[in-house]
Amino acid sequence: MQIGELLKELRQEKARIYTSIITVQETSVLSFRQGRSGRDTADAISSYARIVGVDRRVALAAARFEADIAALGKLPPDEQLPTRRKWDCFHLATASVLGCSILYTGDKRFRNTASRLKLSGLRVLEPVPTKASLFTQSAKILPMPGNGS
Repeated sequence: MQIGELLKELRQEKARIYTSIITVQETSVLSFRQGRSGRDTADAISSYARIVGVDRRVALAAARFEADIAALGKLPPDEQLPTRRKWDCFHLATASVLGCSILYTGDKRFRNTASRLKLSGLRVLEPVPTKASLFTQSAKILPMPGNGS
């Protein structure tokens, strides 16, 4: 699993890893859908990343990113982004407010949209480890700074 390898790599580099509280919601949905009693994923997530809540700065930054993304897609002024894209704005806002240099996402559409925004010092990348693992057939190598967040 590439994200697991990347997280191990970032830990070895002593990178500070943060994620939005939205991640807890997103990763818990599947367990509720499968008819189970649901699973709180916060403990598992907090074992590798600091979970950051939504405060005023994050909310306002998310609103700004949502407006910017809506303008890129040329939505009429009274229409809003779909809920999933709203969550993406909160992830982007959390990274931006914390001053992270890298935001990792497996969502290619979101990476493409983010690349069209004017993000100061924040790169949005695919979560791929830079070092080849013994357990992967082929590893993609992406240049990343040693202190990515």
